[in-house]
Amino acid sequence: MWRNFLLMSIIFMLSLLILLVTIDRLDPTGAQKLWVFISFYCSILFMVWSFFGFVFFFGAELFAGHKLGHKAFVGSLRRSFFVGLFCVCCVGLQYFRVLGLLEVSLLLTFFILLEWVFMTTKVIDPL
Repeated sequence: MWRNFLLMSIIFMLSLLILLVTIDRLDPTGAQKLWVFISFYCSILFMVWSFFGFVFFFGAELFAGHKLGHKAFVGSLRRSFFVGLFCVCCVGLQYFRVLGLLEVSLLLTFFILLEWVFMTTKVIDPL
């Protein structure tokens, strides 16, 4: 698990650095505005993804009281990806000035139902 912890820490720090450079140094109205928006949204996605990966996995490990395996880590990464995608969608909707309570609740319902589908499906192991 130390390898996963180290990898997620590196991804978090790099995405935080890219986000800070994007906000501080790059001009979103200049010639490179497409790359600025791509950099901004990708860095938010990876930063939230890695942060909530920490929270979900190590919180579950703390709650369980023992070390969890690879399957729990993959599940926490999936959940944290959904949270990151939810945040990016909310930031994008806010950029277009269409974010409201209805849109947030529909997005949240969609991601909760999507996670519910992943939790209830049984994967048949071919080995």
